[in-house]
Amino acid sequence: MLEYCKMIMHKISFNAYLFRKEYWKSLARLSQQEKNNFRMWVYRTFNPALVSLLYV
Repeated sequence: MLEYCKMIMHKISFNAYLFRKEYWKSLARLSQQEKNNFRMWVYRTFNPALVSLLYV
């Protein structure tokens, strides 16, 4: 499931609204360990300006 969520995030990273929506949906689907890995991956992979919109 983690790899699927990563794939989706790459595909929709062009749109900040979709990026935020999919981020929260992904967190709802993942186990606690996967959530931690996913969060770290998002922070390392994407532009800080895009990541900052996740908690607005």
